[in-house]
Amino acid sequence: MSGKTYKASCGCGNITYEYTTALAPKDWPVRTCDCEFCSKRNGPVHCGDPNGSLAFSVTDPAAVRREQHGTRTADFIICAKCDGYMGAIMPGDTGPLGVVNLEHLEDGLSWPPLDTLKWQGEPFDDRMARRRRNWTPVTRWESPP
Repeated sequence: MSGKTYKASCGCGNITYEYTTALAPKDWPVRTCDCEFCSKRNGPVHCGDPNGSLAFSVTDPAAVRREQHGTRTADFIICAKCDGYMGAIMPGDTGPLGVVNLEHLEDGLSWPPLDTLKWQGEPFDDRMARRRRNWTPVTRWESPP
């Protein structure tokens, strides 16, 4: 896939990601939601591109927390050292899919206004189909135990 690669890391540098997309930041589908997890974390900014790619790296696998919430269908990736939430990963039909939290991007970018979405009560099958349509293929995830 061609495009530009954007890098991010948690506050201590334990978890990093590279998000590659052909979309310009002004065209990114950025969103936040009103779920309990996001509300407690001060509203992460999520983004994904089904035509892009996402690669996660970890320095200290023992310091990675994977949390599940709500439907328990995705792992929320959090650094246990600095509490940085980096994104979420779920199994897909042809490999894992992910969504990133843009708050940790190394480049100071401007993106379009956030869509505030309400997923509470979304039917399970609709949620899974939406994610398969919108989340990014994960090309590397050094999954900790």
